[in-house]
Amino acid sequence: ALYEEAMRWVVSPIAEAFNPDLVFVSAGFDAADGDPLGGFSLSPGCFARMTKAMKEVAPEGKLVLALEGGYNVDVTADCVVACPGGLLGV
Repeated sequence: ALYEEAMRWVVSPIAEAFNPDLVFVSAGFDAADGDPLGGFSLSPGCFARMTKAMKEVAPEGKLVLALEGGYNVDVTADCVVACPGGLLGV
C-alpha cells in the first residue's frame, strides 16, 4: 500500500502539474511478491492500480508501458497480465 500512497500523493500530482504530452512507464516487476531480487511484495493488483494512475495522468492514448524487469517468470507474467486491467478500468 505504500507504493500506492506514493503514487497518489507524490507521483501523480507531480505528473499532473508537469502536464506531459506522453507518459512512458518503465514497467519493471522486480518489486512483485515472489521476485527473488526486489525484496518487496507488491501484488499484480497493485501494479494494475498504479498503471491506472498513470493512465489518468497521460493524455488520451499517450501511454507507453515497456517491460524492463522481473526475475521470476510466473510472477512477472501475472503482473504483465494485470496491467491491461488497469488500463481498461477493470
